[in-house]
Amino acid sequence: MTKNYSKYDYIYETDRLAKAQAAAEKMQAPWPKGVCLTVRHRQTNGNVYAYVYKREKDPDGNNVFAYQNEDDLAAETDLIRTFCSNQVLKKVKELKKTLYTAPRSYDPFEIQRLYEDFYNAFKELTPREFQPNTKQIKVWLSQNTPSTHFPEELKFPTTRGDKVRSKYEQSMANILYELNIPYLYERPKQINRKPYLPDFTLLDPQNGTSVYIEAFGLMENPDYCKKSIKKIHDYEAAGYIQGKDFFMVFDDPDSPFDPAAFRNLMKRRFF
Repeated sequence: MTKNYSKYDYIYETDRLAKAQAAAEKMQAPWPKGVCLTVRHRQTNGNVYAYVYKREKDPDGNNVFAYQNEDDLAAETDLIRTFCSNQVLKKVKELKKTLYTAPRSYDPFEIQRLYEDFYNAFKELTPREFQPNTKQIKVWLSQNTPSTHFPEELKFPTTRGDKVRSKYEQSMANILYELNIPYLYERPKQINRKPYLPDFTLLDPQNGTSVYIEAFGLMENPDYCKKSIKKIHDYEAAGYIQGKDFFMVFDDPDSPFDPAAFRNLMKRRFF
């Protein structure tokens, strides 16, 4: 994947790489002598396997490497942790160079593919910091529960199987599902110590942060409009930036919800 990175993208990607580097540096340890560990794709079926070798002496006193099978990996958690951190540091160094010197060739998903290789090779032995976001997404989505706020008003079923309160929220949920953007509907949140129910809480799989969408549909109603403006100010006062981690979507007679525009907005933010 190639992309012409803007200044914002540089800042965003540099920060993401810095976090991956910091996690790897925190887990680094001296590499034990006489040990070799590799992760390779088997050409015959494309699966990923881990190979661990330890240097031993044969009867003639020569150095040999004895293969350890997968069952022995359980005893090598420290080795796996060090191996993963070294590989991440190497990959981050490569990606930083590409980002600064050839940004059109930069692929923001390389780190995740490396994490997927780790998990395919080491399974649950993979350090939590280096597990792929597919596993993290599954855990995050397990928090999804039907809204308890006037549940009788949840009348519009979505493609994913949950229900929302309006047709335009139904369209939004279906677009998010179509784009494979993880979302929770009306998950409770505190903003400046005030309880809120953001219409949609999204997960950014690249960095694990939350992105919020508030849908406004009755702006012609003065009381509703006043409350909505206050809500927007609360988000801004809490440090949320529109277009980055907070989005407003409107549906009213003068400005009806535009599914195509919403789809493009989400694509620009997440891809």
